[in-house]
Formats: sequence, structure tokens, C-alpha cells
Amino acid sequence: MKSLVLFSGGLDSTVVLYEAVKKYDCVRAITFLHGAKSTSKEIELCRYHCNHLGIELVEINLDFINDLYKSDLLINGEVESHGNFIKGDLKCPVVPFRNGVFFSIAAGYAASIDYDVVLSGIHEFDFADCTSEFRDAMNQAIKIGTYNAVSIENPLQDLKKGQIMNKGLDLGVDFDKTWSCYKALDYHCGRCISCKGRMAAYQLAKIVDTTVYLNKK
Repeated sequence: MKSLVLFSGGLDSTVVLYEAVKKYDCVRAITFLHGAKSTSKEIELCRYHCNHLGIELVEINLDFINDLYKSDLLINGEVESHGNFIKGDLKCPVVPFRNGVFFSIAAGYAASIDYDVVLSGIHEFDFADCTSEFRDAMNQAIKIGTYNAVSIENPLQDLKKGQIMNKGLDLGVDFDKTWSCYKALDYHCGRCISCKGRMAAYQLAKIVDTTVYLNKK
């Protein structure tokens, strides 16, 4: 079996990548440069882990997302994101249908190189394109569109953040070499929703958080 991992350099996708290396015969990673503010930090860590594991990293440029889409996560957005994780709130810090775009491109690429499965670090949350319902719908479309050659799997779908981190520790993941912040500062800002989620993950996993935050209030 051959797997293509959607990789961002964050906590979740790094755990998926390390697990894939142990589980599948062939593994390749794919990352998307789509104009996120955090891109420069994320790509650095994507390259680090793929080099460490000895696997190929495919980098796809999607500048059109920053040019055409609207989100505070993108370079074209507000300096500070004021949205909250509220179901149905399009002002929250998400890029509209981003996972749908990523899944589609990854599936087409996987089919082209005869890979069997696309793996994602997405897990259940309120965002429309992070739910099991969305994954199942995309999976059905991709299977039809590739003559059942490619499927999507979200191995972390039903896990809590603390469980994901504990799984990562068992796999040998160095979480200091992951990036969660919405910005590309020298250190995690400690203020954005993603940084707060990172802090909570460490607490839930009962692991000492060695991340350096500029602000931890």
C-alpha cells in the first residue's frame, strides 16, 4: 500500500506522517503553499521532517487562494484574527473550502502516481470541511472520479488533541519541531486560537509544554 500524506508541519499532520511511515510500504508527503501567514515556518518544518524520515516532499504552489479567497489566515487578511471557533461563523479563521481544494489536488496526484490512499490530519470539529460528513462526501466523489483507485482517510478523526499528542510521543515525534501559530514570527504568538489550542493539547496530554510563546495570557 502506498500513501500520500497531506502535510502542514503542524501537530496533527506530523503525527499522521510518522504513523504512515510505520504502516505503509511507500509514503510521500504533499504540502500546499497557498498564501497563509504561517507558510514560511510551516514549510521549513515540513522539509525538516521529510528529510529526517527520508521521504519525498511535493510542494504545490496555490497562490490563487491568497489572491481570490478571503480569510484572516491569509496574507491578504487582517493582521489579527478576531473570529472564534463557532459553527457556521464564516468570520472565524478558516479558509473557505480549503480542505476540499487540497483533497481534490492530492487525489488527482495520488491517482497519477498509483498511490492508494490520501491521509489527512483532520479531526472532528465544527468547521464544515473538517467533519466526518465532509470527508465521507469527498471520499465518495474521489472514489467515483478515480474508479475506486484512491480513497481519503483521516486516521485522527475521532481522537482528542491530548490523545493525538500521546500517539505522537509513542511514534517518536518531536513536537518542538512543529508549528501551530497563525503567524510566522520567531516564536508562537500565544494569542491566536491555534496557539491556545496547542497549549490545551499539552495540558490534555499531561505533557510539559516546551513551546516558546511570546504571550501566554
